[in-house]
Amino acid sequence: MQNQDSNLFGFGIDEVAQYHLTSIAKWNRFLSIVSIVIYGLAILFLLFGGSYLMTTFAGLGTSGINAKSGVFTGVLIIYAIIFVILMIPNFFRLNSSYKMLQALASQDQQLLNESFAHLKTFGKYWGILTIIGLAFYAIVIVIAILAATMA
Repeated sequence: MQNQDSNLFGFGIDEVAQYHLTSIAKWNRFLSIVSIVIYGLAILFLLFGGSYLMTTFAGLGTSGINAKSGVFTGVLIIYAIIFVILMIPNFFRLNSSYKMLQALASQDQQLLNESFAHLKTFGKYWGILTIIGLAFYAIVIVIAILAATMA
């Protein structure tokens, strides 16, 4: 005989769970907004402050970074791409928090499911970035070991 209970394993969202989920959603909303603003400001700084730094380094005639060679511009572009990559998961977390708050206020199962889907995407995104980062570090370590043994 199959259980017709619509709750997963008999679990439901009681008042305590609703309180905790509401608190989680509010903190996630706050953290998402702050993160998006910080990464956005960092990108704006790179766009406007980067051109100022390029002209400053070019005017000094230093032997370090040659702004005219495009290396400095390449570094700024790489940083901007990194900031955009780091900003993207915050939109998933922000969507999750908004839908969670709406779902809990209206007792809407569909919104709750969508909220968890956005939260899952947020977690997968960070998981994939973590795997890429670990692979990058492994490659750097292997190259460093090879360079040390050849020297």
